[in-house]
Amino acid sequence: SYSIRAMMWAVPRRLFATTSATSSRCTPFPRAKPRLLSAPRLLSTIARDYDVVVCGGGVIGASVAYHTILADPRLRVCVVERDVRYTHASAMLSAGGIRQQFSLPANIQLSLYGLDFLRRAASDLCVPGEEPPDLQFKEQGYLFLASEQGEATLRRNHATQRAEGVDWMRLLDPDELATRFPWMDVGGVALGCLGEHSEGWFDPWALLTALRSKARSLGVTFHAGEVTGFDLERTAPGAIRAVRVADAEGGSSLVGAREVVNAAGAFAGQLVGLCGAGVAPLPVAARKRCVFSFDVGSRGGAREARGVPPGGTTPLVVDPSGVYFRPEGGSGQFL
Repeated sequence: SYSIRAMMWAVPRRLFATTSATSSRCTPFPRAKPRLLSAPRLLSTIARDYDVVVCGGGVIGASVAYHTILADPRLRVCVVERDVRYTHASAMLSAGGIRQQFSLPANIQLSLYGLDFLRRAASDLCVPGEEPPDLQFKEQGYLFLASEQGEATLRRNHATQRAEGVDWMRLLDPDELATRFPWMDVGGVALGCLGEHSEGWFDPWALLTALRSKARSLGVTFHAGEVTGFDLERTAPGAIRAVRVADAEGGSSLVGAREVVNAAGAFAGQLVGLCGAGVAPLPVAARKRCVFSFDVGSRGGAREARGVPPGGTTPLVVDPSGVYFRPEGGSGQFL
């Protein structure tokens, strides 16, 4: 971790007034717990034909596979993932946030479904004989701060959210912010919008593990390999009839597919590029972002109680500059 003094360039000074259950098994019949995120557990060979091939096995790809097989258990579903340790997976590198504070109704409704999904995960994603998954969902809210220039936008967004049934967002003026969050320097802040509940963050690794485990228990195949190309239908330009997959040992497979889902996230544009010049490019590319872990407190002495946001009640705070922070782990630890 880093001292807040060393990290002050990353967290605007206005954010701080000072710098100084018991689990139960889902069903009774026993079963060995699979180690899902280790490479040896992924299949080295795959069948020749599937109804659905999902390219990308992160949270989105695993979710697509789970929902697909849930909708129709007769479907043969395969997920292909090249990064078996998820070193570059966007969700694994994120702060794991979920919010309804969006400006578009579609995003708000998607988030509401995600919220319900997280709350039901312990039962819906439980595998027979396994412990129910714990996604470590912390409903501590989001707090968006706006300057005078951004106040009108924040109010419009708030109105949109309420129109979509999200009535737990509260607008706070600087005095209300200072009263509710005494550690905050509200200088330059004109308005805040706080999600009283139903927003916060969770453990992306736990979600991915639970989705993969449940999908596999329902019959989904996970394959370690890299998509290197597509075989297209001659009579239907752009229609894919097979996926070319290379494995780490140098082998390759041609996997027949009725439907192909591009779930490559930040690398989705690269997959579309494999379809050839006749397919319009997808303007999606990976961009570098940085998340830092830092410590708020003195360098060597006792932690200062005054001016330190309490970990158990502090929301994820988004500054007008776009920089955000949230509690992580023990007292005084933040991302």
